[in-house]
Amino acid sequence: QLDRRCGGGLQAIVTGAMMIESGACDVVMAGGVESMSNIEYYTTDMRWGTRAGTTRLFD
Repeated sequence: QLDRRCGGGLQAIVTGAMMIESGACDVVMAGGVESMSNIEYYTTDMRWGTRAGTTRLFD
């Protein structure tokens, strides 16, 4: 299982291709879905934390 937000589907396909090339697998099933449009709000300043009341949310 792989969760890389925007690049998860592509990474799953790349990993599957590498497993076939290396001989680890004969067949793989890989793909991904877009789900960022399902979030109601997001913020850009939570990586290092923030104080209460200072966070800007975007719609």
